[in-house]
Amino acid sequence: MAIKLSSKEANKRVFLNIFNLTTYPVDLIWIDYQGNEQIYATLVGGTRIDVDTFETHPWIFRESRTKRQLAVFEGTPGYPKKVLLPKTYKPTTRKPVFITNPIENLRDICFLALKRTLALKRKTENLEPFDLPLELKTGYEIFLKRCVAL
Repeated sequence: MAIKLSSKEANKRVFLNIFNLTTYPVDLIWIDYQGNEQIYATLVGGTRIDVDTFETHPWIFRESRTKRQLAVFEGTPGYPKKVLLPKTYKPTTRKPVFITNPIENLRDICFLALKRTLALKRKTENLEPFDLPLELKTGYEIFLKRCVAL
């Protein structure tokens, strides 16, 4: 059985500096006290935002268009210098958090590119009009079913 996330008591404040290291918009989603997802902001690729939150409040980050969950890692003091950040960035006392692509296999990367292209150009995820092998169509359908969970 999956564990349902939810925010707990708001005792210890945390100050974050969240960087979107991807090239696309990402939804910053706070999980509220009832376990519901609340979109806090959408962060354009290559930008950052300051977020004041609490230690016991979970956050998840999803690509806005595909709803694919992204990888997040916490920085350490001095680490932002090793990441491609704007020259105007000045380190702060906020904890740096970096949003990036999860490690995927080549097939999933291709399916994701296809999903983005279809969503952008045709406003659909349907592969029916395309002359593709059944194995690829089936694989793409499986990918779509688990895309939100990636």
